Amino acid sequence: MSSSVRRVKYLAREVDQRCGTRTLELMSVSATRGVIPRSEITTDEPRADDLSNYKVCLPGDIVVNRMSAYQGALGSSPSEGIVSPDYLVLRPSSQVHYRWLHYVMKSSWFVSEMSSRLRGIGSIGTSNVRTPRVSAEEIGQIVASVPALNKQRAIADYLDTETARIDALIEKKKRMIEVLEERRSAFIGRAVTVGLDDARTTSTGNEFAPIVREGWTLNRLRHVVEQIVDTDHKTAPVVDDGEYLVVRTANVKSGTLVLDGARYTDKAAWTEWTARGVPSAGDVILTREAPAGEACLVPEGTTLCIGQRTVLLRPNKSMIDGEWIVHSIYSGATQRFIEVLSKSTTVAHINMSDIPDMPVVVPPLEEQKSILSTVRREVSRLVGLKEKLRDQIDLLHERRQALISAAVTGELEVPEMAA
Repeated sequence: MSSSVRRVKYLAREVDQRCGTRTLELMSVSATRGVIPRSEITTDEPRADDLSNYKVCLPGDIVVNRMSAYQGALGSSPSEGIVSPDYLVLRPSSQVHYRWLHYVMKSSWFVSEMSSRLRGIGSIGTSNVRTPRVSAEEIGQIVASVPALNKQRAIADYLDTETARIDALIEKKKRMIEVLEERRSAFIGRAVTVGLDDARTTSTGNEFAPIVREGWTLNRLRHVVEQIVDTDHKTAPVVDDGEYLVVRTANVKSGTLVLDGARYTDKAAWTEWTARGVPSAGDVILTREAPAGEACLVPEGTTLCIGQRTVLLRPNKSMIDGEWIVHSIYSGATQRFIEVLSKSTTVAHINMSDIPDMPVVVPPLEEQKSILSTVRREVSRLVGLKEKLRDQIDLLHERRQALISAAVTGELEVPEMAA
């Protein structure tokens, strides 16, 4: 069946209706989920107190996040709602089926066309575009091949079915990753509280760590570590590019020190922060706020200092290994302790005065090292399985995108359904 070639400006028009005094659901737009109610993503209040200037979208409207258009952040609205004033709201004409147009605009070639029209400072490829935006006029100049309405509907129906299958597989694999992470947490939690075998346990009378393995002791953190504040350290170690390595709370994630973005150029701030402590290999960094209760081990060969809302813990190496402390902080007992403390404050944080009382179960040092060796092997195995699942998810995303592009460009022949 023949197709016509039309510019997008003839297939959809920009609408700019503002919310005013109406009460409508706030919508979000992402590359992975399209247009969905913001309440499905977060329960936080919207940044703007006044939503009267937000744009209204109707069911079937195409909403484009102008700043993330090059990542495919757009979709068809499932219901009436409001979106950011900076987004584009495009209303499909009677010549096109809105679901077909949605898939056209989600296709790789269309996203590439939008990317080439972005306006901003810097380069997309190097992530230097600070304010990338594509306009309705620029999108309108993109040329698309437009089949007959019944063919559009057939393509949309086919892609609805096939992408739903792929999405279900992706969700299944994501759930498998969650299960592996739950298994990892449970394995480590058991390892640092009662060990890895079925040895006898004893009651402690402590609500946060009610039982421990016989021969182990339940300690408070202050008995096994010292908090180090190196006020005499005034020399700022400098990395190759002339910046300083400063660890903030955002650099401590799930037991790992992530140094991406941990650089700072203000030497005065560095001098202030070095007064809080300069970690050595084997020390533990604990976050007190934003978020509270994350921890990591300082690796070998890294010179850095810690920023605000972080605590430096230096283990008593004759009693405890720093890696044991990190795992203990993530155990159920200590996390419950942190949760109770952080909930008692307006902003979730841990008071410095409470940190020394954190519960830590401590076995003999040689037993710690033996258990940690087993934990590393098991964690490595589980991480490997998760990486394989992530690779499979990436392939499914690629398959989904390729399928959409092939169907809307005619590379894949989609049979028309009987009326």
